[in-house]
Amino acid sequence: MEFIRDKRGRWISGQGLCPRDTEAIHYLIKGETRRGAMKKAGFSKEEVDKAEAYWRRISVSKELERRLKRKQYMKEITNEMIEEAYAKIAFADYGELVEVDDAGNPRWNFLNANEMHKAALSGSQESGQPASIKVDNKDRQKALDALARIRGLFKDKVDHSGEVTLIERLHAGRARVAQDKATALTGDGVGEN
Repeated sequence: MEFIRDKRGRWISGQGLCPRDTEAIHYLIKGETRRGAMKKAGFSKEEVDKAEAYWRRISVSKELERRLKRKQYMKEITNEMIEEAYAKIAFADYGELVEVDDAGNPRWNFLNANEMHKAALSGSQESGQPASIKVDNKDRQKALDALARIRGLFKDKVDHSGEVTLIERLHAGRARVAQDKATALTGDGVGEN
């Protein structure tokens, strides 16, 4: 958020909020009471005593409402939505958007673009005579990698859990070696005729 100075020299945002206001809203969203949020943001005791009037200010209440809506929206984003977005990028078939004219020249036809194509395109640029269109798409490989990680196909972390210590493993290994030597000396091993 960008801040500017008002006529009295106070820092305010484009929405008429000063940095203290944005801090108070931040603390309120994090779970503080209205008065507690104002105290943490650096308001004086006299200002905190007028908390109800402060929170009713249009600029403060609008910013609070905007942030609460954003927080609610972020809670509604599910893993399935994220997977679906990555899948659209990874599996979009651009061949469906290319048409060949009578002269044999390939041309983009975005009239056939579906939701998957639209999600995978990051931009286009028209240039030159005759006009040519350069289409930029989002990185398909990155989307595939992200999908594979979400689905657990990559094992980035190996779980090493157990109760055996290094010393216990060393003793067990030495015991196996000693047993192998004893078996070799007595002839009780496999492979005898």
